[in-house]
Amino acid sequence: AKRHLAPERIDALRDRFATKSRLVLRRFLRPEALASLVEVLQKCDHADGINSGSAAGYEDHDLGCGAGWNLIGPAHSRRYLRAVGSGLGADCPASAALQDVATKLESPAFLRYLEAVTGVRRAASRATAEARRFRA
Repeated sequence: AKRHLAPERIDALRDRFATKSRLVLRRFLRPEALASLVEVLQKCDHADGINSGSAAGYEDHDLGCGAGWNLIGPAHSRRYLRAVGSGLGADCPASAALQDVATKLESPAFLRYLEAVTGVRRAASRATAEARRFRA
């Protein structure tokens, strides 16, 4: 959103980052982009039986695995699904949509924005973003 680019907003975010060591960017995505993303994610979760409220589904450790998602982490702790790389998630619109967002978060323009709001200069290494899907 344009409001996040205003110099006074960047200064306020930098001050907050200096005291809290973290930032929450509310209403950062355009409303139409957010609505589209939420819709595709909810459809994917519903199709896979995730967050349906059924306790029976939670016993299935592979719930949500398949086209577009890799299972990460041990069964007893920190388990989540990671969207696979570009092209591989074509069968899953949610994975493809999240990969698209991750690609934008890795862009030089967004990295310059992060440097501006945090005051932290990144190392020369390439930035990476990971799209994760958690199962309640």
